[in-house]
Amino acid sequence: KLIAGLQPLQSTLQDRTDKVTGHLATARQGAAKQAYRELDELSNTVATAIRSKLSEDGTSLDALIAQLVPEDSVDAEKFVDLVSGLKTVSVSKEQAKNVLEHIAGGSEKVVSKDRFVEYTRLYYKCVKGTPMSEESDIKSKSLRRLEVGEVCELLEGPIQEEEIGVQRVKCKAMLDGTCGWVTTAGNQGTVFLVPGGNLYTCVKELDMLSTSDKESATLVRKVEKGEVVQVLEFSSASMETKRIRGRAKLDGVEGWMTVMDQGELFLEQQ
Repeated sequence: KLIAGLQPLQSTLQDRTDKVTGHLATARQGAAKQAYRELDELSNTVATAIRSKLSEDGTSLDALIAQLVPEDSVDAEKFVDLVSGLKTVSVSKEQAKNVLEHIAGGSEKVVSKDRFVEYTRLYYKCVKGTPMSEESDIKSKSLRRLEVGEVCELLEGPIQEEEIGVQRVKCKAMLDGTCGWVTTAGNQGTVFLVPGGNLYTCVKELDMLSTSDKESATLVRKVEKGEVVQVLEFSSASMETKRIRGRAKLDGVEGWMTVMDQGELFLEQQ
């Protein structure tokens, strides 16, 4: 009878223990996600600062890669020295090491050349239609017109056109791969390009897949409504098929996702 009488108490204590354990697990997950977001934000700031330094020094990304990636992966010591020495952002050597680990992602211990190139990519979004020309000279031959909403990858610049007082960048249009020079803002203050275009918000739950081939791909995880995704790769026909390879800002998980399918929108550009 005594044992039988203790069973309800044991059950109550177990329920309370389970709840406490659950709360602790949720708290740990929340703290881990917050730490990831903060490191991701610092990582993005560092990437922008690196590209700004290249522009100021008149150094190409290829030259930097040759310096930092002597073989197959980034030289950790050289990366830490570069990042901790940036003038536009204050980063300690310990933080620089954390950024390098963050770039590597997951269980990877080193950053490959392809991963570093991916990390240092910067994008611009067209907010007002403007010509893309063959040369940095604004009077050079026009290749085509960039339309509102198009995304371009920065290749060179920005440089200043002293004669007319405008800033120009060489970029690659993600729509069709056209490369040319574009004015970021006119001398009267009209803005044509703004940094960004590679962040999307999930507006309807979707599947993140392991490869671009939907037939052979496996499910990586579900992407929930409201999540933010950073584009790592626009497919060669992304503006037609509306598919991207991206990284979830929530936890860093990567995979292929559908932006739009048969007129149904899943990811909306920020």
